[in-house]
Amino acid sequence: PSPNTWETVISERGNTREAWETLVEDEAYSLPIFASIRNLRNMLEAGVPQETVVDHLDLEAVRQAPLYPFRYYQAYTALQEADIEAPAVERWLERAVDVSTEHVPGGLGDTFVGVDLSGSMDATLSRDSTLRRKEIGALFGAVLAEQGARVGGFGDDFRMVSTHVDTPVLQRQNALMGIDGEVGHSTNGWKVLTHLRETGAVVDRIVLFTDMQ
Repeated sequence: PSPNTWETVISERGNTREAWETLVEDEAYSLPIFASIRNLRNMLEAGVPQETVVDHLDLEAVRQAPLYPFRYYQAYTALQEADIEAPAVERWLERAVDVSTEHVPGGLGDTFVGVDLSGSMDATLSRDSTLRRKEIGALFGAVLAEQGARVGGFGDDFRMVSTHVDTPVLQRQNALMGIDGEVGHSTNGWKVLTHLRETGAVVDRIVLFTDMQ
């Protein structure tokens, strides 16, 4: 007999509401967390109510799954790009991003992060992607800030970004993206080091998220 996996069910029954509801509601079938995240858009476009989707999703599964925050952010942006109105699912994904930062190694309190906000960082990750390098750099910076690192952005100039200790990761990312117009569009990564020297900051490591060669 065919295994009760999501690939088999969708292959046999099609991308329908009934097929997806069988997968999320019937314990005889399997829809793991990674498959759930990858197929959120398919489920919602097929007509599965967002409440049904959220009831299936489990933040404890996020803690157990070896997935970094980037994967949940991909799903979050996919819903926005498709103009799918599912605020409950988006809120769950926002929380999942925060929970998944637990998979990032700790001990980053003495780390200083510079995120490249230059013009070239507006390019997408690949020809098939809609995610910009700038978004991902800011997301990674926000994740490290969640772990205790100090973070800022650079272009023509460098600016620090300070957020409250309990600020969600995606709000930290938005704060970094928000100084885009202030720092300009050149790639003066050296201004990160200048800032450290001028302020006398002592750190264990410096991380730059950039596309510069």
